[in-house]
Amino acid sequence: MDIYKTCYVYWIRRSVHTDIKTEGYVGITSDIERRFRQHKNSVDLNYTSALVEALREYDDIVFEVIETCNIREEAKAVERSLRPEYKIGWNVAKGGGGSSIVGPFSKNHIKNLCIAAKNKPPVSEETRRKMSESQTGLTKSQEHRRKIGEAHKGKVCSDKKKEKLRSAFSKPIDVDGIIYPSRKAAMEAIGGSKVCKMISVGTAKYI
Repeated sequence: MDIYKTCYVYWIRRSVHTDIKTEGYVGITSDIERRFRQHKNSVDLNYTSALVEALREYDDIVFEVIETCNIREEAKAVERSLRPEYKIGWNVAKGGGGSSIVGPFSKNHIKNLCIAAKNKPPVSEETRRKMSESQTGLTKSQEHRRKIGEAHKGKVCSDKKKEKLRSAFSKPIDVDGIIYPSRKAAMEAIGGSKVCKMISVGTAKYI
């Protein structure tokens, strides 16, 4: 995940809504058009959430960007300030989840992160091409696979760990404003690797 990528804080609301701290839905994304399109398409899914129900019920829905941030952590800080608790407006989860930098964010800390992002030299097209080519066609050798297998041989998953895994997979999960009855259901709907990535970056959260 590129934390230096431009990120947007957006507000989905009814036209009569005026208080962003208590009404509507607040989220963050690095691709605003795709994100708005996903929200609009969510009304046709079999899963539901406060946001999806609102999108189905009201015909005066407004999608708007309220802030453009230089880095994702800044956007998370804004989202966290607007949704500090569970179940505010149409949001189910707290804002700013899955932060890759630990600790509270002061204004100076966020400012320093923004300065660092602006000063970060861009990756040239030539460097991007070389990085892509270096990964093309890479596969693990038989020897590498054998070593991985031996490293895990004899390891036993405890009953406690098994129960913890079962519990996690059976909990309802909020994936970008869409509520799935379990992680398994979310993985079946949008793909396992995508759900895992969204959990790691904080756009999917257990309820």
